[in-house]
Amino acid sequence: MTGTRTGTRTASLRRAASPVLAASLATVLAVFLTVPATGCRGSACCAIAGAALGAGADMTERRVRVLAVTCAQGNTGLRNVTRNVLATLRTAGRADVPVFGGAAQSLLVTPPTDHHFGEDGLGDFLPANDSYSSVQVEHAAVALVRLARRYPGRISLVCLGPMTNVALASRLDPEFLDNLRDVFVLGGSSMGVGNTKAATEFNVYMDAEAFEAVLRSVPKPVFLLPWETVTATNFSQEWRRDRLGALATPQMEFLNLAERRTRSGKRYNPADAMLALFVLRPDLITERTTTNVQVVLGDGFARAATLVDYVGRSGKAANAVLLQRADRALAECLLLELLSAPVSVSSRADKAHKAVAGED
Repeated sequence: MTGTRTGTRTASLRRAASPVLAASLATVLAVFLTVPATGCRGSACCAIAGAALGAGADMTERRVRVLAVTCAQGNTGLRNVTRNVLATLRTAGRADVPVFGGAAQSLLVTPPTDHHFGEDGLGDFLPANDSYSSVQVEHAAVALVRLARRYPGRISLVCLGPMTNVALASRLDPEFLDNLRDVFVLGGSSMGVGNTKAATEFNVYMDAEAFEAVLRSVPKPVFLLPWETVTATNFSQEWRRDRLGALATPQMEFLNLAERRTRSGKRYNPADAMLALFVLRPDLITERTTTNVQVVLGDGFARAATLVDYVGRSGKAANAVLLQRADRALAECLLLELLSAPVSVSSRADKAHKAVAGED
């Protein structure tokens, strides 16, 4: 029902030594759809999210296996995005995960990039000759369709960047979205604040037509994390610097380098990481609303704004579960646990991963 609100009491924090695997004991297959740094503060929020989903840490409530990462242009060009993703996966010990390059432009209008997070979109610390050789040849949209057909009803699509590849996949195969288990999306401005221009969130701004096309086509509501929920969670820069940033691990060294240009202001907003943590721990979100969300198109001032039908007057079916409030204490605990975990190089380049890469 449009406008339905629910609140949940967050479970007590559990340490990794005593895991509780609740909710879904079956392994969830996740495709990680991303562009690093989708407009949130901190140019390597994607690095945290990648490490979180790649770690399979014991304290999570869902067993998640990362099938693939697909890339699209966003705050930097596609070539930089794929390089950044490969470097992130290597740092997280997950170089075995196939990476697919996708859309280099938006469907209709490709906004300019202001290089807020560096010329390469990740803090400009990676070597210029960093390798691209392991990127898959298959286009990301084609790979998404293939994987959804191969694992019908088992794939969770985690969307951290512009929705261009998803929109293309849904046009290639009208049953693509039906074949997914669920869809998790970072995007939208639920209260009109925005982070790009007035009332506009970055991921929607970068490809408004793609975002609207996906919301219009989904067979069931997507889980939507808007910008205002991220900022309201109220992580402090002091916590980021003195607690998270002090972890002596390769993944935190990577993250500190990637974010060194953007750690100003009072608040730290790891939007990508928050969505990834919600995939692992649904109890992270303590308040949500099931409703209809639409994207404003056209050339006017309100282009790419998201309209939320809070009171149910649009007459349209619900297409989003709006994630409205998060438990900061739980999020901080999970980030500290995940990013302090030892990284071991995965040896899982097995038959299943070869199948994902289309090598079987």
